[in-house]
Amino acid sequence: EIKVECECVAAGGPKDYDISSTASLIGVYDVTAPKLYGSPLPLNDVILVGEEITVIFTEPLQCSKPYSFDIQMRLFGSSTGNIPLQVICEGNHVSLQVDQDK
Repeated sequence: EIKVECECVAAGGPKDYDISSTASLIGVYDVTAPKLYGSPLPLNDVILVGEEITVIFTEPLQCSKPYSFDIQMRLFGSSTGNIPLQVICEGNHVSLQVDQDK
């Protein structure tokens, strides 16, 4: 059961008006974060420019934009900053590839 209750500082009025609350809602408050399901795809050690990488999770993600997560990709042994990515979040997976237009 979820309910919001507010107790206000007394303003000199009747005490009955110092507390206000919403109606009760029945629900589940999920505090467990999604976990990685398996290994990212493709399973190759080498990924080519333009090849899609997909990460699958154990439950649906919050995919509304703007995304509430951040993804960064860097090349090992390179002084280049973050690589621009195209990212798609759908259901329980996130797919990304190098944005060749940037």
